[in-house]
Amino acid sequence: MMAVLKDCIELIPKHYGKEMDIAQLPEDAEVYKTLQRADTVGMFQVESRAQMAALPQNHPEHFYDLVVQVTIIRPGPIVGKMMHPYMRRRQKLEPVIYPHPSLEPVLRRTLGVPLFQEQLLRMAMTEPVSQIRTVV
Repeated sequence: MMAVLKDCIELIPKHYGKEMDIAQLPEDAEVYKTLQRADTVGMFQVESRAQMAALPQNHPEHFYDLVVQVTIIRPGPIVGKMMHPYMRRRQKLEPVIYPHPSLEPVLRRTLGVPLFQEQLLRMAMTEPVSQIRTVV
């Protein structure tokens, strides 16, 4: 996958005369419409039945929405029962709430639902969460 991406970044300027920066890829509305319809057979990371079932609900409109889409259909968020709360909040079927006010900066982009391992690490280091002591 990375080799194909590298090749594309090199070939686009040769064929279209446009320089490409992988960190600043343009967003294409037609791509998102295709994703929203779950017309994703052959699309890397979003062609599984689970992804196709969730795409219309998540209705990705931006790159970060797609990042979350790929993330929520993974064992961690599914086993941790994070997928459905995120989807309900994304669809505005339930309010965005945070387990503690100090966690809002960590969980804001994922609507109060921890989805990424990095979020869990940041949550563990956030005051006052890091001050909680467990009695064994």
